[in-house]
Amino acid sequence: MNRSALTETKPDVLAVSRGPKQHFFGYYDKCPWNASGKRLLAHEVAFTPRMLTDKDAAAVGVIDLDEDNRFTPLAETHAWCWQQGTMLQWWPAEPEATLLYNVRRGDGFGCRLLEVNSGTTRELPQPVAAVSHDGKRALSLNFSRLADERPGYGYEGVPDPWGHEFASDEDGIWLLDMDTGRHELIISLAQMAAFQPDNTMGGVKHWFNHLLFSPDDKRFIFLHRWRRKNDDANAAPWHHTRMFTANVDGSDIYCLNPPDMTSHFDWQDSNHVLAFARQLGKGDHYFLFKDRTTDVQLIGERAL
Repeated sequence: MNRSALTETKPDVLAVSRGPKQHFFGYYDKCPWNASGKRLLAHEVAFTPRMLTDKDAAAVGVIDLDEDNRFTPLAETHAWCWQQGTMLQWWPAEPEATLLYNVRRGDGFGCRLLEVNSGTTRELPQPVAAVSHDGKRALSLNFSRLADERPGYGYEGVPDPWGHEFASDEDGIWLLDMDTGRHELIISLAQMAAFQPDNTMGGVKHWFNHLLFSPDDKRFIFLHRWRRKNDDANAAPWHHTRMFTANVDGSDIYCLNPPDMTSHFDWQDSNHVLAFARQLGKGDHYFLFKDRTTDVQLIGERAL
């Protein structure tokens, strides 16, 4: 299709939320549509973007497209952020009418499943960062540490239990059973800080960010990040990043991108990952990585 044809076929755009409050969905790796395509998930807040405090709450609800795009708030939570919301999404095991979102309760965070039609809820003891495509398992991380080290991505109101440690062997990535609530630590920060280390990793804080199951739910991606040394304080970004994949039980860990920058990514299929990343000698571009190999292809060098 040529450029003139593209300009003549602009898609219709329709606003489906109304003021005066603000509405947004969440992160790019999740979908707001339910199975039938009749409802959209959304957050609702009463103020415009600023850094959050532990007092700020967000409503979660649905926009009914068959009812004049009516927004119905269903619950309120203090476990949210501007970048990723509450991890709000439809539960893959029941994607028509059951949603899930993270909550703050007592001295910790958890996850709540809510059946929209009946209003019944079920509590899980860990907040979710990623949910498997079959809805049976979820991956979790320390959202308090994330709030400290990457403001805008974590949750306020709960101190990091390991905030005084650079890389605890009790903190890291958890695997959560969505039916029973059983969970276990599968990869620790201490483990990754000691995994093929270099001289930038000592004496600084480490954390995990951005977890994502592969399409077949057998492996997942995670980013290992750590602070730059004090003498690099003026550098941007202010952290190093490595991209890893692993089996869902935390075994067979593979460093897919060792250089110190990986940003947005997604699985192309269960063996390939497309990511905006840095490759030594090639600069910062989109690359297609083949999992558990050194096969890397530069994608769209002039277009992207």
